[in-house]
Amino acid sequence: MNILKNINIRPFAILLLSLASLTLGCKKDKDSPTERNSKVYVAGISNAGPNETWTASIWENGQVKQLTDGSKNEYAQAIYVANNSVYAAGRQDLGTVNSFQGKMWKDGVESLLDNSGHLSEAYDMVVSGTDVYIAGRKRINDMMIACIWKNGVPQVLSDGKTDAFIFSIFVHGKDVYATGAARATKDKNSLLIPKVWKNGVAQTLEATKSAVGNAIFVANNDVYVAGSEDAEQDLNSPRIWKNGKLTTFTDGLKRGRLDGIAVYNNDVYAVGAVNINQRPSAVLLKNNTLTELTDGSMEAAAKDIAIYDGDVYVVGFQSSGQNNIKGKLWINGEASDLNGPHANSQSNAYAIFVTSK
Repeated sequence: MNILKNINIRPFAILLLSLASLTLGCKKDKDSPTERNSKVYVAGISNAGPNETWTASIWENGQVKQLTDGSKNEYAQAIYVANNSVYAAGRQDLGTVNSFQGKMWKDGVESLLDNSGHLSEAYDMVVSGTDVYIAGRKRINDMMIACIWKNGVPQVLSDGKTDAFIFSIFVHGKDVYATGAARATKDKNSLLIPKVWKNGVAQTLEATKSAVGNAIFVANNDVYVAGSEDAEQDLNSPRIWKNGKLTTFTDGLKRGRLDGIAVYNNDVYAVGAVNINQRPSAVLLKNNTLTELTDGSMEAAAKDIAIYDGDVYVVGFQSSGQNNIKGKLWINGEASDLNGPHANSQSNAYAIFVTSK
C-alpha cells in the first residue's frame, strides 16, 4: 500500500454517543467533484433499490460499474490500481448464516480468493510490483484464521486456537504489515486483542480492554494503526496507535471508531464515525483536530481515506433509514453522492484509491 491508499473495510455496526467540542468542517454537497488531475476509484456495493440484493461495485470518477449480477449479496471491500489494471476484493454470501466466500476481481473478471473449500473473506488488498496481496480471514475447524494471500497462496498468521482477523495491509519496501485482532480464548465473545503483524510476526498493541486495529499505514518507518477500544462502559472509543503505543490524538473521543488512516507531510489523518446529535456522523481527524463531514442529521460514517497532491479524499455512507443509504465521496470536505445504476438504487462505499489521470 502507498500514500494514495489505505483500507478499510471493517465491521459495520458502530456504537456511539454524544461528543463535545468538535471542530465544524465544510459539508457542502456537490453533484460532482471539482475537476482535478486525478482518477478516483471507489469500492463498495449498490443495488437496484430498497430490499434488493447488494451487488459488488466500483466507481471510477463517480461512474458506477457493477461487478456481479445481483443473484446473491456480494461486496467489494478493497480496491487497488496498478499495472494498468483495477483490482478489487471482497466476498459473496452463500445463502446461509455466517456462510461466505472471498473473491477478487481484476478488470472486472472474478476469481475465488481461496479454492480450499474453507469459508473466507477479503478486507483489504495491495499490489506491489507484480505481487498481489489480499488480507482477510478464513475458517478452519470452526475457527477464523488471520490470513494473507500472496498471488493466491494463503499465508496463515494465527495459530487457529482462537478466532483472528486481518482488516488492513500495507507493503513498505520488502516488509508486509497487517493489523486486526485475535480473541483471547476460544469463546466467541472473549476479549479482542489488537494486533500488528510484520512479515508474519505478531505484536500486541497497547490496550486495557477489547480493541481492534482497523487500518494501518507506515511512514518514515513508523507504524500507525487506527481502530477502536471498548474503553468506557464497554463501548467503543476511537483509537490511534503509533509503533504499538496509544497516541493522544483521540483523547476525549468516546463511543466511536476509526476505519481509515494516512500520513502526509508528517500529519496524521484518520476517518471514522462519532456521535453528533445522538447519531453516528462521519468525521475526519487531522492530528488532534476533529472535523465533521456531516451535520448529524442523518446516520453516517467515513470508512477510508486517501491523499493525493495535498487533496484529502474520504469515502463512506450517509443514511436516513434502512431503505435509504447512499455512498459518499468527500474531497477536502465537499461531498458528492456515489449513485447506483438506477434512480432508487442504494449504495455504500468502503475503500478508495486515487491515481493520476
